[in-house]
Amino acid sequence: MLALPVFSRGEKTIGVIGFFAEIADRLARLNRKTLAQVTDMVAGQAEPSRRIFHLANVTRQLIESRNLNDVAEILARAAKELTGAHSSVVWL
Repeated sequence: MLALPVFSRGEKTIGVIGFFAEIADRLARLNRKTLAQVTDMVAGQAEPSRRIFHLANVTRQLIESRNLNDVAEILARAAKELTGAHSSVVWL
């Protein structure tokens, strides 16, 4: 087994990808450049998938909300989380 970290665009580790082989010698012969390309592709798909999941969750919360204050709070929190900001404000 060979495990490599998966980095986001900001060089933050977002996960690990593992490579398995029945014969250990096959892992030793893998090209490092190819492995780096595979982890880059995984990272490239992980980030948009995470955003889509987060937006779907926010949409569900908005549909379930009952008043304008809840909507404003949900939108402010989602904007903060998606952008990585320290705070956010919704002006009505």
